[in-house]
Amino acid sequence: MTADDRAVRGALTGRIAALYKELVCKSAAWGVANPTLGMPTRRRPVVAHVPEPAPTV
Repeated sequence: MTADDRAVRGALTGRIAALYKELVCKSAAWGVANPTLGMPTRRRPVVAHVPEPAPTV
């Protein structure tokens, strides 16, 4: 940042850019593998719905 709060132009290059890219790619892959992180947990377990048999007439 400059004194008047303007952004300075710049680019990552070399090994630092490669490390940054690796970090971004690994975190994206981890996010795909763990999609429910941060979601609230279920208070009750999920139970499969078993339909009741039809009444015989």
